[in-house]
Amino acid sequence: MRIQNWQRRRSGLNHDWLKNGYIPALEKFLHLLADELEDAEFEQTFIPSVLPLWEEHHAEAMQLSKDFAQGMSPKRLLEHPPLSSIDDETRQWLGEVVHELWLARNPVHQWSQEAEARIEAVANTYDRIRLELLNCSTPYSAESLRSSYELFCQFCQCCRDLASAIERFPCEVEVV
Repeated sequence: MRIQNWQRRRSGLNHDWLKNGYIPALEKFLHLLADELEDAEFEQTFIPSVLPLWEEHHAEAMQLSKDFAQGMSPKRLLEHPPLSSIDDETRQWLGEVVHELWLARNPVHQWSQEAEARIEAVANTYDRIRLELLNCSTPYSAESLRSSYELFCQFCQCCRDLASAIERFPCEVEVV
């Protein structure tokens, strides 16, 4: 069922990757920068292997937000039994009415705009980190990056804000 596809993408991005993988790794790196933790292997692999994962998921996050209004519209229910047995003409106009009612009763565009603003905040902060890393003359280590602690804190908070914005999307198709 195609409706489940959007839900699966939302869960995979927000829960599986962002909340249960990326944010905890960022938090662990913050503990390294604050000199509250020692983990030489993680310290060596975070910058080259973990941090750049945002680049892989940036477009995915943006597409998830852009697909929300169509992917989770209650008009999608008309594509599946028993409603799929309605004649094509009725299904067309009824689908549009149901979709417009849903848009009128819910802040659908606001949810998407907020998520996209959060995605851009993460991307902008990530770009600032990348620029700072390019200007770093010493090999990446917790010690050499300690002065960037606040920037990494800001990045982590932007990622948390993005996770919250994605959570605001309803996870089930709402009947209007």
